Amino acid sequence: MAKIDTDVLLIAGHYQATEQIDAFLKKQGYTIAWVETASEVQTACEKNSFKVVLCSLNLRQGYGLDVLRYLIEFYPTLPVVMMAQSAILQDVLNALRSGACDFFIQPQYDLPSLFRSIQKNIRKYRALLDNDAYRKALEENNLQLQLSLKELENDQKAGRHVQQRLFPVSGQELNGCHFSHQLIPSLYLSGDFIDYIALTPEVTFFYLADISGHGASSAFVTVLLKNLSGRFVKSYRRKADSDILSPVVMLQRINQELLETPLGKHLTIVLGVIDQRQGTLCYSVGGHYPLPIFTDESGARFLSGGGMPVGLFPEPHFEEHVLPLQDIGKWSLTVFSDGILEVMEGRLQDKEQRLLELVQSCDHVPERIVNELDLTALELPDDIALLSVRKI
Repeated sequence: MAKIDTDVLLIAGHYQATEQIDAFLKKQGYTIAWVETASEVQTACEKNSFKVVLCSLNLRQGYGLDVLRYLIEFYPTLPVVMMAQSAILQDVLNALRSGACDFFIQPQYDLPSLFRSIQKNIRKYRALLDNDAYRKALEENNLQLQLSLKELENDQKAGRHVQQRLFPVSGQELNGCHFSHQLIPSLYLSGDFIDYIALTPEVTFFYLADISGHGASSAFVTVLLKNLSGRFVKSYRRKADSDILSPVVMLQRINQELLETPLGKHLTIVLGVIDQRQGTLCYSVGGHYPLPIFTDESGARFLSGGGMPVGLFPEPHFEEHVLPLQDIGKWSLTVFSDGILEVMEGRLQDKEQRLLELVQSCDHVPERIVNELDLTALELPDDIALLSVRKI
């Protein structure tokens, strides 16, 4: 049963002084429930919702301090103002120490002060109720937020599982080359993507892409990229076209697809084709940094390359480079996403030199590079991807 909203619980005998107080408070607009004995207090509190209690120290049946202690125990936020026609200092101290908000002796002679005290305690009581309501609402919102975060985390884990299945199996031997990679996302989902595919027994296609941003929105673009490259591979195998053999044409096709897709994302990419029959590595760089590192008998060096990011401009400029491989015995190629530079200290020139030394000392093996930099133990600001191609 809903409680009656009542302003003041008046606990006192029906004396002239109490009637003066009752009349005064009613004149101020307050609603009042008046009981005379301690035994009536519990029933009154069960039926009404009070904002303040005005309790006499001396009751006809019972003692005011006992009522005060009862109210403090069962209604701890409800303010109680004690009053008496006569009292000694110890009575006042006992009441205040027991939890009374105020104490008035012969309040009928200073009703304005009593009124101000009641007003003040009602304001405090309302503030307590408001704070309690805010706290409960905040706790409810926090609970909902935790549930939403947990749901989002589960979605991200499921998305990561799906994304991992889009990557090629690391450690494959394709057309006389060993392909391996490492991917360390800064979140559950990665905005970096790697793929390598044997188009024929002599031709292998590969790329490493770094989508702008990271997280779920960038991961969606990796799915789009996988789908695009898959379409180009199928088209080539059906002999419908040979676009996939030209890195520049591929970058132009990807650029057009991204511009037509309103995702607001662009990417940088290193894309190449190794033709064992012709003994060449044909590659293009679409705004990607750092540049690919090539190692042969003369040592490690960055390959040349220039070009604009993919998916930003309607008429981008891309360059196609052809590196002869037929006269080179053993060679290796390593491509990093730019996240690698964010975990290295020093000037940019120092970082580039460190990368050259790193790929040589680790023999272009991604796992060794990851361990050397202790990447799995770091809190990464960006995704890091490594692609390694080594001539067998």
